[in-house]
Amino acid sequence: MYRDLLKLQGSKHLTREKVEHHLTNLETIFDETASVSRTRFFFSSDITKVARPIAIHGSRKLIQEGYYREAVFWIAATFARCHTILAADDSRVLRESLAPAFSHLLSDLGIVNFKQSTGSHCVPPVCMGHRRSHHVSEPWHNRCRTKMKHAGKIAGGRNHS
Repeated sequence: MYRDLLKLQGSKHLTREKVEHHLTNLETIFDETASVSRTRFFFSSDITKVARPIAIHGSRKLIQEGYYREAVFWIAATFARCHTILAADDSRVLRESLAPAFSHLLSDLGIVNFKQSTGSHCVPPVCMGHRRSHHVSEPWHNRCRTKMKHAGKIAGGRNHS
């Protein structure tokens, strides 16, 4: 059953090196996000300089102890939280420059390759989480939903709307 759960998560096939690569990318995004975060979310305290040892070093410790596939859950959750904050508080230019790393992680997890399917790396987690956010305008949300439906068809029928 445990292997089945890792497979469902999409991390069963990932190597330690690949997970370390994603964590390295997360470090950059985490630090940028912590420095610009202003909007309060229920998870805001998890993306701060004070929380960095838990979010980043904790994931690194899991990897070092051989639990690299398990660390993927926390890496993906932290990526999504960072991008949710960036969508609310930061410039589009910075969001778009940091988005490819998250897209690559999602692609490695078998969720979808957003760059290939939508032509854009910038797909905000607030839409990916199937939750409406007052931080995302209605037109932006509608464009995201359209892209997600299109991406789902390309990704073998997965519809994420």
